[in-house]
Amino acid sequence: MAEITNGPRVYSLKAPVKILVKDASGKEDEHEIAVLNFKKPTGIDFRALDRSDGKIGMMFAFASSLTGQPDRVFDKLEAEDVAEVIKISTDFLQGFRATFESL
Repeated sequence: MAEITNGPRVYSLKAPVKILVKDASGKEDEHEIAVLNFKKPTGIDFRALDRSDGKIGMMFAFASSLTGQPDRVFDKLEAEDVAEVIKISTDFLQGFRATFESL
């Protein structure tokens, strides 16, 4: 389980996911995502919260912004990994709880 900090975090997925990625020539290649590297958030990452509807969608958009992984990675996560990604994402938001609730 990830500890609460303000700095970057690394999370190893319990169930890695595979996605298709196009190279410069347009050829699709399958890539396995086994680790998510969460960077320390900046203002642009907080804007990602406005990209989606619903609380889960907001957390996935925030996680996508923090990790640089496309949304489709988060759509393929198994439940245990979803729970941990949401925990990590919400840990970054702890200091902003009162601000978000007043919006």
